[in-house]
Amino acid sequence: MGGAGSTQTTLTGLVARWRACLASGEPLEFEARVRRADGEYHWMLHHKVALRDESGQMSNGMDRVIDIEERKRAEFRIRDLRQILDPRATAPRRHNSKPLSRDPGVHLVRCAVRRDHVCQ
Repeated sequence: MGGAGSTQTTLTGLVARWRACLASGEPLEFEARVRRADGEYHWMLHHKVALRDESGQMSNGMDRVIDIEERKRAEFRIRDLRQILDPRATAPRRHNSKPLSRDPGVHLVRCAVRRDHVCQ
């Protein structure tokens, strides 16, 4: 990743996407490198959903966070090997991800959501 400027740009874009999802009711999913308590950075998959009450007002939120560090390392290794075998194959390839709700690395966090506050 780049310097502080690119991090701020990424964060600003993410906040805008989350606010749009709050307004539309759609879930938000994104990957990000996160610093753990031990100081190591790991790739994490975040899935955020705003929960609404019977009247349609936001009441709570659900945030599922999955450690995908090993998957990302494998993706980077595959990309590097493809470039070695065929230097023309530099375009990133999309993967078809599926929910990993039965994965033991899944952590569910319940948090309150206010209209003017993005849950962290």
